[in-house]
Amino acid sequence: VEGAAPDESRPLGSEADGHCSYHRGVRRLRRFAGSEWLGFYRFSSRFWSKGFSLLSSGAFASFGPRSVLQPPIRLKGEHRIAVGRDVFVGAGSWLQVLDGPDTGVALEVGDGSSIAGGCVLSAAASVRLGTKVLLARNVYVSDHIHAYDDPESAVLEQGVARVEPVEIADGAW
Repeated sequence: VEGAAPDESRPLGSEADGHCSYHRGVRRLRRFAGSEWLGFYRFSSRFWSKGFSLLSSGAFASFGPRSVLQPPIRLKGEHRIAVGRDVFVGAGSWLQVLDGPDTGVALEVGDGSSIAGGCVLSAAASVRLGTKVLLARNVYVSDHIHAYDDPESAVLEQGVARVEPVEIADGAW
């Protein structure tokens, strides 16, 4: 009835006046839209990563089936990098082999290994990860250091020193 006092037995926003059901409906819609959007994002990210991996795999010394490189990724000397099967390399990682006289594989990632994002694997001669190795975020693995003997020259101009093979055994974390 127009002009009548509101029914004080029902609190404002109760389901009877439609406010609660409206907000519940909006929450459901937002949850559904958010869930669908994240599903699309995950699918498109996987699609992009797998496509990138398939298209770039021919540039490597070897590249196993079901292996994924997640862009963005920095690659150098890929013709001397061997990636096993079922390998994952996370976004922001860097796989590099330095220029040198050798032509064989210098960086090897074993089957089933998983390298989280932001990792650096840098080889001058030999870096090998065994099978099913796990690397956490931002791990740096190298078989060399920067030379720094000459204080009159920039470190970047002095090359590398103490090159020794590095091997991370099967199943290590």
